[in-house]
Amino acid sequence: MSAFLSKTRKIAFLLSESKLACSTRACSTSGSLSIHGVFSPITTPFHEDESIAWPQLQANLLRWNEVEGLRGYLVQGSNGEYCYLNREERVAMIEKVRQWAAKDKLVLAGSGCESTKDTVEMTAAMANAGVSLLINYYLIVNFH
Repeated sequence: MSAFLSKTRKIAFLLSESKLACSTRACSTSGSLSIHGVFSPITTPFHEDESIAWPQLQANLLRWNEVEGLRGYLVQGSNGEYCYLNREERVAMIEKVRQWAAKDKLVLAGSGCESTKDTVEMTAAMANAGVSLLINYYLIVNFH
């Protein structure tokens, strides 16, 4: 078995066994969630003191909600500056984006961390914060 497949199975198992994982939402590593369409990767706006600029994020999302044909947002992808955020800020980003995104928009997010354990915990926390689909280094998990 390849190392990639082994790691993927380990993460799927840890998610299914985790007391945190999907505690308030249905979770699946497969399913019928359609991700056809355009998803805008969003950056994380910061103030000079390096705190998250929530008003700027809200203004951006309210403007992007009006873009015709936009299916949703990718939060904390490779250009989302997630490496500069702590765990609480990463989860808060999901909560705020879900709150400010139009109801018809999907919220995709990167949940990858440096360790498998941290990735599993981040995946569960983001799922409970309202993300539609999580993408990490090893697998994609959708929440519906």
